[in-house]
Amino acid sequence: MLAAFLPLVYLGIPAARGALGIARNDDWTYYRSLFTLVETGQFQADPFARASMVGQLVVAAPLVQVFGHNIALLQVMGALAATLAAVVLHLVARRFLGWFPATVVTLTFALSPVLAAIAATFMTDLGSLILQILAVSAGAVALRGRRLRWGWWLLAAVLGLWAFTIREYAVAAVVALGVAALWTRWRSDPPRIVVGAIAVMLAAFGLCIAFFLWRTGLPNAGVPGRVAQGDPLFIAVQVVRAFFSLSLFVAPAAALAGGRAWAFGRRHTLAAVLLTLAVAALWWWAKFDTQGLLLVNYVSVLGPYAETLAGPPPIVFDLDAWLAVEVVSGLSALVVSLTAASALSVGLARGRSALGGGRLDHATTTLGHRTAVVCGIHGAMVLLVTVSATVATDAPMFDRYLVAAVPGVSAALAYCGRGAAAWAPAARGVLRAVAVAVTCGHLVLALAIADAAATLDGAKWELGRRTVAAGVPAVEVDAGYEWWGMHQAGAITGNHFVVDDEVSLWTSLFDDPRVCARGQYWTPDVPAEEIIAEVSATTWFGFTHRLVARDRQGAELCP
Repeated sequence: MLAAFLPLVYLGIPAARGALGIARNDDWTYYRSLFTLVETGQFQADPFARASMVGQLVVAAPLVQVFGHNIALLQVMGALAATLAAVVLHLVARRFLGWFPATVVTLTFALSPVLAAIAATFMTDLGSLILQILAVSAGAVALRGRRLRWGWWLLAAVLGLWAFTIREYAVAAVVALGVAALWTRWRSDPPRIVVGAIAVMLAAFGLCIAFFLWRTGLPNAGVPGRVAQGDPLFIAVQVVRAFFSLSLFVAPAAALAGGRAWAFGRRHTLAAVLLTLAVAALWWWAKFDTQGLLLVNYVSVLGPYAETLAGPPPIVFDLDAWLAVEVVSGLSALVVSLTAASALSVGLARGRSALGGGRLDHATTTLGHRTAVVCGIHGAMVLLVTVSATVATDAPMFDRYLVAAVPGVSAALAYCGRGAAAWAPAARGVLRAVAVAVTCGHLVLALAIADAAATLDGAKWELGRRTVAAGVPAVEVDAGYEWWGMHQAGAITGNHFVVDDEVSLWTSLFDDPRVCARGQYWTPDVPAEEIIAEVSATTWFGFTHRLVARDRQGAELCP
């Protein structure tokens, strides 16, 4: 049922909104690199694209050679691959969690607001994310038995390396597997087995470094440079937002761990009160003293990547409903904090990690504990790598970077909840009811974000088509970030981010941009006589986008 339902969500929404078969968000630059690779046989690095993308291009190139520049086909392949990752996650999680918690974990990931929006795209986040899930799943299978399964372990290393060749953040999977091998096997296996397992991941890590050096040595590599003087306050804000964004993304699984958090609060009242006050203070500070509680790019009150069209973006979600989303994020963050504190306190007391903590049979405890450790370490490593990259480089931190952490953190939380249910069986029904309710809310948010993204994308592309029908060449139409990038024949230059009132971020990527019609969000001060094309598109939750293209024939370079 899951395998049939998810493609309908991933593909049905963009198909209904006219967003299937068009460039979306950053993937226009990956399409350009892919089509160039197929046509010339050479990989040309893009100075604007930070991701390595090589591992994704070499897989997609044969499809382009056979079917041509068929963007819709590539999007369908992405949606099917995301579905496969969700199915694999469910199969692995069911072995150590049981059917209901595994289903919650799978839906937490598969219906993540970000994944629902990027599944039908060619974004490198998607390809890297899928391969990380497959790598960690293979690693969990290799580590969970009484003996290390070398075939699965080597497969995990290969998949982790492949994920890295798509997006460098995926190094989290390789490192996490190495740490998990040491954590879970050093007492039960002979030293040569443990050393051999770690050596495999060290070899994969070494190949990642070698690939990175090759990739960054290419002309126009586009790899972010180091920040000379980082702003500590900005970094702190980003880290706090990342914490609350991830907490929102794992909220259904956090509901399963509510019993563990409550039990910790009863046993360690002072620590629980201090943690509660700390989370509340961070929530209030991020909400009211910064520019927002959550990381942006997809999950935003303005809608996904709203700044990809000129003009002030409107608020597309009801503010009261959005406050409810932020409150859920805060409550989930509190449960995550208390659960982590509980696992840490028990682990320190017993001299081992105790993610489960329940009185389960030995075989299930070993299987569950090892698998949960692998998942939890990967989730933590994704967060660590993302934060470290933000601190060390000029790369921004977007909410989509955290989706790779969702499966691991969710599985670890659900395992903690499983242990709590063993202590207090009477609470199981309540926790499950809460988890179902939160999962339903999670689904609504995912559908809303996916619909908002597809509606805006389809409307921008339709605005470009109508402007071309009005007589403006496509190459001279600025119908937003994706349209402009896909229709420029020249190479991207290194002069991006030079922006003023007449030059947008995306038009500045190319030398001497010729913009004779410019799309934007409609505002009352737009002169009616300048409008040469207009599009209105309404989301399923009732917000109507009104986009217009303004004639700039009097501008420099335009006749």
